[in-house]
Amino acid sequence: MVDRHPQFRHSRCLFLVRTDGGWIVFSYQKCLRDYVRDRYPSHAERFIREHFKRASR
Repeated sequence: MVDRHPQFRHSRCLFLVRTDGGWIVFSYQKCLRDYVRDRYPSHAERFIREHFKRASR
C-alpha cells in the first residue's frame, strides 16, 4: 500500500501489510543499496553516489 509516512507527512511511502494486519515501511532503495554493497564492495560507494542521487526539492 502507498500512503503518507506517519512522521514525514509530506512523503509518500510504500508499506508492506503483513497477514496479521500490521504494516512496515519498505524502502526498495535501501534494499538495492545493501545488495550493491554486499555483492560489489569495492565499487559500491561510487556506484551508489552516481546512480542513487537524492531528488532535489
